[in-house]
Amino acid sequence: GNAVNFKLLSQNYRNFSQQHGMFCSSISHWAISYNQEDKGSGVCRFCRFDVSETALPVCKSQPDWLQTQVGTVNCEHSKKAMGDKFDKCIVRDEVECGSTLALFRQKVGLLEAASRISMLQIDTEGYEGILLPKLLVELSQHGYELPPVIHFESKILRRWRQKGKNRQLQDIYDLLKSNGYYILEGIEDDLAIQTNNDS
Repeated sequence: GNAVNFKLLSQNYRNFSQQHGMFCSSISHWAISYNQEDKGSGVCRFCRFDVSETALPVCKSQPDWLQTQVGTVNCEHSKKAMGDKFDKCIVRDEVECGSTLALFRQKVGLLEAASRISMLQIDTEGYEGILLPKLLVELSQHGYELPPVIHFESKILRRWRQKGKNRQLQDIYDLLKSNGYYILEGIEDDLAIQTNNDS
């Protein structure tokens, strides 16, 4: 089940990394959660696509990226996004989880010798509005310098902002600007460059 999803996802990202010369990337079987209920337990409920041999035809007919990349600890969000396919195609599992900083320290082995992440790339299908602010606060609270370059997907948050659903993208911009970043807005992704290293 979950191991099959992770194996397929790992292969997708390994292929992508090799094709684009991203040899320093790291793949971990871990979910990031800032949910107070999960705090301290180290295990989260995780909703993922059913990719088993016994999956229903409606599930198997979905695009590969949907089957391997869409998993979340926010099962209610998954339920809204999947609609009537949720009960047919989504499986609930448990997966090791924690904060982004915990992932960097425990799983990837980052931030032990270095005091700074040189560049941060985030593409979390709309969860950037939760993950990025929490990570920046975590890094600051634990005495790490903020990354001088942050590249993040913004198209989903931008779409939500245009529909008046939330202001997470504006909150990200405000936080980044308050920490000395200049933001270059793109169509799908944004680039934040720290111009003030005193923050």
